[in-house]
Amino acid sequence: MTEPLNGERSITYFWVIIGLIGMLLYVSKADAKSSSAPSSTATKAAPCDYHSHPTITTITPSHAKPGQKITISGKNFGTKSCLHGVSFGSKSTDDFRYVSPTTLEATVPNLRPGSIPVTISSEAGTSQFKLEVQAK
Repeated sequence: MTEPLNGERSITYFWVIIGLIGMLLYVSKADAKSSSAPSSTATKAAPCDYHSHPTITTITPSHAKPGQKITISGKNFGTKSCLHGVSFGSKSTDDFRYVSPTTLEATVPNLRPGSIPVTISSEAGTSQFKLEVQAK
């Protein structure tokens, strides 16, 4: 067995040291990621689905008085950040609550009695359903 020349040994040691430094940097970077606070991308809301058109299937109760709370049920309402609003006829309201992608709650505003379209608006479009508004 022959021993490598002095220059070859230096080059070999150089590459071993570079490899160890690289491995230490990789491990310390992975450790820093796992122990740090979640990044801002982890807390961002899910992107809105522009392809799933919202659909209201029922409003409960189907007859309601102004000031009464109703439940709007359906599908594809999206996430809370993707929901734009709820309106009763031409009157939009801020008095609604996002419950889930299939359920909203809203309070009937002060309206005249009659059949009024309730509309929800999301990033993917709108949906309407008739509500019978009763006199106070």
